[in-house]
Amino acid sequence: MNSLWCRPWSRTAAISTGLVLAFTPLSGCGSQKAAPTPAASSDAENGSRVPASTTPTVIAAPAIPDLVADERRLALADFSPFPEGSHEWSEEGAILRTTGKPKGYLYTKESFGDFLLKYDVRYPSASGADIETLKENSGVLVYITGEHKVWPLSMEIQGKYIDLGSVKENGGAAPATQTFNRDLQRKMIKPPHEWNSVEVLSEGGALTVKLNGEEVTKAEPNFLSSGPIGLQAEGFPVEIANLRVLPKPEAGGAVQP
Repeated sequence: MNSLWCRPWSRTAAISTGLVLAFTPLSGCGSQKAAPTPAASSDAENGSRVPASTTPTVIAAPAIPDLVADERRLALADFSPFPEGSHEWSEEGAILRTTGKPKGYLYTKESFGDFLLKYDVRYPSASGADIETLKENSGVLVYITGEHKVWPLSMEIQGKYIDLGSVKENGGAAPATQTFNRDLQRKMIKPPHEWNSVEVLSEGGALTVKLNGEEVTKAEPNFLSSGPIGLQAEGFPVEIANLRVLPKPEAGGAVQP
């Protein structure tokens, strides 16, 4: 299990349909850890509030990193939309963008089991400073199984801002047995209109999630362990930048650094 972590992550601690994801450059055996956003008030220091924009904000996408061996980018052409022909996804460079309406999702034309997925996500129109009242919502689906519907049988890496980085079930899947470090999540999360980096390690149905370089969630294996990856449109404008995936070889053992 540790072999997958070595190259892309530090050891320290989802077409016309589309979301946009971004990734931080890698160097050596780990990715650069993002520093917590400076607090705007004493409330921010204890994690109850974070600064946020009150109007749509244009922020440049993170730099496009070089790919490591066997890693590849996921572009709009790698996805199909559900419902078919009904979507508001667009692609600009390394960014996938959706208006959030109508509700639905993009799903990869290929299935993935063990993998390392990395992306950056932001809500350009987020408003309000109280993390408890922010309603911005989306998510990245993994292990999509069975018929397509809203929402399909799958596990979800939460994009809902208040729970960003946690794991939830969809479509009748059993609830995830997970450890979600909310205190650390509140410390590491950036304002919703800024880019938050998410890294998802999938091994045998177990999911480990990092937010801005720090591990915030570990979820135990469920009965789901492989399937397409999906990007949700859930009523809010979302941008995802530099979406990329590193599949684990089917037969060949560890991914080498």
